[in-house]
Amino acid sequence: MDPRPEDPRPALLEQLVLPAVTVGETGPGSGSPTALFASGRTDAGAMAQVLEHLYGLGHRRISSLRAEAQRLGLGPGQVRSVATDYSDAEGAQATRRILAEAEAEPPTAIVYDNDVMAVAGVGAASELGIPVQGGLSVVAWDDSALCRATRPRLTALVRDTAGFGRLAAEELLAVLAGGPPRSRESERPRLEPRESTAPPSAAY
Repeated sequence: MDPRPEDPRPALLEQLVLPAVTVGETGPGSGSPTALFASGRTDAGAMAQVLEHLYGLGHRRISSLRAEAQRLGLGPGQVRSVATDYSDAEGAQATRRILAEAEAEPPTAIVYDNDVMAVAGVGAASELGIPVQGGLSVVAWDDSALCRATRPRLTALVRDTAGFGRLAAEELLAVLAGGPPRSRESERPRLEPRESTAPPSAAY
């Protein structure tokens, strides 16, 4: 899952003569006779949808992925990434920290790596008196019932998770049956705009 640059796992699997499916993007020359590489979701394409949506609404100070932001002409002072452990506690803590920083203008939009962090971020912003939608736009990287139950409902990336798992299982069964290595791509995520994203408020 989620191969890294110079990932040692494919070579180890080849050495052990174990058939495998890699879920995620792989670099050139990653294939081997015993490993089949299936492309997973394309994070860059998903982030492009998110940032184009926020940019189109007028946001220029966004906490999210830098590479796609640079394509839109947003500089390092406008876009930043914050590392967390994906928990609700750290999601809320990171939200409070970046919204309260005195030395920099706070973001008008935040993209969270999962639904739990996004919901926690909404609560943290509310504690600081910053209304989501009116003062801050929020996007969740994964859609769920939480995103649809929260008020305002959260803009999120919708994925066919069951279909993605089915594809990976089919590819694993095929390589176990002696099939050749190949690359397949799952259906890409689709951004579902909801009430948590709106043009930035002039007062914030």
